[in-house]
Amino acid sequence: MVFRPHARPLPDIPIPNDVGTFADPTSRTGRRINSSLFAPTYMERMARAGFNDLEGWGTYAPISVSFARPDHGDPQKPALDLANVMTRMQGDRYAFEDDPVHVINLRTGVPAIVDVGAGNFRTP
Repeated sequence: MVFRPHARPLPDIPIPNDVGTFADPTSRTGRRINSSLFAPTYMERMARAGFNDLEGWGTYAPISVSFARPDHGDPQKPALDLANVMTRMQGDRYAFEDDPVHVINLRTGVPAIVDVGAGNFRTP
């Protein structure tokens, strides 16, 4: 997993992540998105300013995690075998035993169901 909070122009961190926010006691969540306003175009600066108005990450927003290719790997081979991930996470009624990805509620320790292409969130 890639975790570079000081990368420019934007940090390369898993999202959602409180590292990408700052404390704001005036917001309902106590946090606010912290996006750099340095951008090459006016449109991008305005979009980033809009992100900074958000009071945290969306509850149905996608999870985004970057992975680096192993140094010893074949440059033509992807860093992750996505077919293997999907095979292990689909068609088993959300059994967690063989899942390569887990999202855990840190307050309760209970794993959350992750839909990896199972079709529960269809787009129109």
